[in-house]
Amino acid sequence: MSEAAEELKEYFRGSDELLEIVLYTNPAAMKLFVEAKPLAPERASEIKESHITALLEPQLHAAKINSRVISDAAALLAKGEPVSRRRIAKGSEPVPGKDGKFVLLVKPFEGFAKRSGADYVDARFFRHFDNIESGKAVMRIYPPKPGKAGEDVFGKRVEPAEGNPAAIKFDDSLRLKAASGSEHFDNLLANN
Repeated sequence: MSEAAEELKEYFRGSDELLEIVLYTNPAAMKLFVEAKPLAPERASEIKESHITALLEPQLHAAKINSRVISDAAALLAKGEPVSRRRIAKGSEPVPGKDGKFVLLVKPFEGFAKRSGADYVDARFFRHFDNIESGKAVMRIYPPKPGKAGEDVFGKRVEPAEGNPAAIKFDDSLRLKAASGSEHFDNLLANN
C-alpha cells in the first residue's frame, strides 16, 4: 500500500500567526506525516526551520523528526506555498522471533535395494545407517528465538511477534530429555 493511499488519522493541529501545521499518523503509529500552509502570505518569508520545529517539539521527540523534510517544508512555506502531506518521521518495525527447529542426529532409513521385484538388504548399505541404541540422542529440538522490539514514531516500544515452538510428534519409542546445564536444546532419546 502506498503512503498516499494509506489510511491516516489526525494526530495534532496547531497554528500561530504565520502558519498552520497538521500531523497525521497511520494506525500502527509507524509513520508520521505533516501538512502545513502559511496563514499570512505577506509574512511568509519569516518562516524558518526553527519556527516549524518549535511548533512540533511539544508533540514529538526531536530525534525522530527528519530534518531534511523540515528544511524542504520551510523553503516551500517561505515562498508562500503550502506543504502537501510529507512523511517527517518513521518508526522501526519489530523483528519477529524465529520459529523453533529440530535437527535429526541419525541418518534416516533410505529403503531396501530392489532386485527383480523382491526386497532384500544389500550389505553395502549397512555402513550408511547409524545404529540406534537405547539412550542415544536421535534428535535435537531447539526453542524459538526471541524477536527484536521496534519503536513507533513517538518512541513507544512495539513488542515483536514470538516464534513458534517446533512441532514434533513422537511415539513411545522415544523420550524427551529437557535441556540442562549448558545445553539450550531438548533431546529426543531412543527408548529400549
